[in-house]
Amino acid sequence: MQIYTGKPPGMPREINLGRRVVLDLVDGYQGHIVTCDNFFSSYALGTELLKMKTRMIGTIRKNKTELPSALVNTRGRATHSSLFAFTETHAIVSYLPKKNKNVLLMSTVHSDPALSERDDQKPQMILYYNRTKGGVDNLDKIVATYTCRRKTARWPMAVFYNIVDVSAYNAFVIWREVNPTWRQTDSFRRRHFLEELGRALVCPLIQSRRHIPRTLASHELVKKEQECNEDAVSSTAGPSSAGPSPPGPSPARPSRAGPSPPVPSQACPSPPGPSPPGPSPARPSRAGPSPPRPSRAGPSRAGPSPPGPSRAGPSRAGPSPPGPSPARP
Repeated sequence: MQIYTGKPPGMPREINLGRRVVLDLVDGYQGHIVTCDNFFSSYALGTELLKMKTRMIGTIRKNKTELPSALVNTRGRATHSSLFAFTETHAIVSYLPKKNKNVLLMSTVHSDPALSERDDQKPQMILYYNRTKGGVDNLDKIVATYTCRRKTARWPMAVFYNIVDVSAYNAFVIWREVNPTWRQTDSFRRRHFLEELGRALVCPLIQSRRHIPRTLASHELVKKEQECNEDAVSSTAGPSSAGPSPPGPSPARPSRAGPSPPVPSQACPSPPGPSPPGPSPARPSRAGPSPPRPSRAGPSRAGPSPPGPSRAGPSRAGPSPPGPSPARP
């Protein structure tokens, strides 16, 4: 396949581009018949192909200088009439399917003015061209029925869409030849074939994304990202639901964001070691301060009270005598 991207910069315009393309495509082939469109067909192309032992047939444009004026003129001609012109190697026919409209066809295959027995009396050259033009016109018509083509301003994308459409249709033709009994009564078997073809091409790629790549660099990268994802999920979701952890201190995992501030634990005892100097702070009781207990009446069992001022208030026994008060037993 050759892609025409325009005239190269700084180069002159190419003459006889269609003839050069056909000669390049059939290079190395012999004994075949080439069916051409009117952009490629010319008298010189037929002569060159005969030298390569290849024949051709195709429509030809009316502005070609090698055409006789009698074949181009349609004035005064009857509908479904045909005019022929022959040389030693070429045959040209002018057929009128409608009034004032003719079809010009050139062939190096036919050498006689044979007509068909149909009502329109089409020449055999035109019927042969209609049967063999599948690679020129019919393919574009068939591909347009189910196409992946989209509107684009980039010519590489347009070429890619055409490659996908033509390849899918070629695969369908080969599949029918290999499996002639596949969906014989189905009117939409080409559509079903394209659906199954799309799934067969896409599903292996989708399933491969679920597994870790085998290459070492990709394997390490994916594994590292999965571990980071697991750490992030476990830190946000809380304790794991997989079951109780084994006894013993759990190993601390280093965090990428830096060391987290220490959180005092209320349930675990302080680690062993010398306590810092100074009085240890009293831990507040969770139940709150206990209420004061009333003292029992009578002499104290604890012994003599320490020296100090006596309680305020008058004594029930009356005024005490002057001097030091005797100690109570």
